[in-house]
Amino acid sequence: LPPGLTKPYTTTPEEAAQTVKMAAKHFGASVVGTCKLNRDWLYSHRYHVENWKTDAKDLFTKVFGLEKGLLGPVMTPEERKKLQMPNVDDELPQEMNNVIVCGIEMDYEAYQRTLSCVEIAETYRAYSFDKFLIMHLALFINYMGYRAWPFGSYGPGLGIPMAVDAGLGEMGRNGLLINPDFGPRLRICGVITDMPIQPDKPIDMGVTKFCETCGLCAENCPSGSISKDNNRTSEAVYSTTNYGVKKWPFDACKCKAYWDDHNISACGNCVH
Repeated sequence: LPPGLTKPYTTTPEEAAQTVKMAAKHFGASVVGTCKLNRDWLYSHRYHVENWKTDAKDLFTKVFGLEKGLLGPVMTPEERKKLQMPNVDDELPQEMNNVIVCGIEMDYEAYQRTLSCVEIAETYRAYSFDKFLIMHLALFINYMGYRAWPFGSYGPGLGIPMAVDAGLGEMGRNGLLINPDFGPRLRICGVITDMPIQPDKPIDMGVTKFCETCGLCAENCPSGSISKDNNRTSEAVYSTTNYGVKKWPFDACKCKAYWDDHNISACGNCVH
């Protein structure tokens, strides 16, 4: 508990959810929802770059085996062990089973200029701002007497299914969250907590049916990473996709290889 607080702030789960949503909006969230934590969305492994003496690109290649869009066994078990940190599921107490999921809007006009410095700058503005948002929200929850684990766009788990569970939208053909107000122009972040909060419900806004007949993101993907097939699958088609959830497969390795080949840090066509 923080200094001066003898016990956690107590209220109804409904009021607690309303309070943290107001706080998240105050700190800059464009949209916010709540859900129960599904531990299937947590990453099975974590790695720390400081444990490996190499440049970032070589690190990515060694950890993920990225060679022109393909995964291969380029790191030995001993090398991988040097990088590995404790898994999130092992470190995260079971009582921390609620999530406040936030979305940060990226500027519409900036994303009309994909593959430009304007679009890339807006992308990283959102990535930077999510740290400000989640740290303030986590501190707010701490000062109410509860534990809080903030997470940005890169972890400790899959933000898109958490956002779907929190009612912020549905997953589209492009593998991104499609929100009713902002479409795919959201960066996702949030806080995992043991504060009792009322979860929101997933929504059905017709994204799957729309994506079946649209397909523009797949047609305009320069790397061919987005599936043009109308049949979704629950199989792990690529080494970077999970099984068990019916969706269009997305080839993240092919996408990243395109960035490397063209010396860019983001593309954005699937958002545009």
